[in-house]
Amino acid sequence: MTGEQSDKKDDAVRAEKEEQAEMDPKEIAKKFVGAVTDRETQKHFVRAGLELALGMETMLRNMPMPEGARKMADLSADYINLLIEELCRINDPEYKYQEKEGKIEKVELE
Repeated sequence: MTGEQSDKKDDAVRAEKEEQAEMDPKEIAKKFVGAVTDRETQKHFVRAGLELALGMETMLRNMPMPEGARKMADLSADYINLLIEELCRINDPEYKYQEKEGKIEKVELE
């Protein structure tokens, strides 16, 4: 970046900061809360969280573990899949919900 480009960038940043300083703090807070609570933003965060959970589940499944732990991992994967189905059904009225055979079984931990 040349010195002239750097100066233009600094000027743009300075102008943006001056514009923000003139804004009403309540208006800034409204815009921030609006961005965080936006339905589309929340959908992305939920999907990212579910993807993280599924990635962790896959990683754990590929690790060596006792049989009891493996059974719990299988049950948690089933639960996550049911949760995904339910969230899809709630957020997309056109989603074709398919009942799964069987149900989640309760496991007593020793």
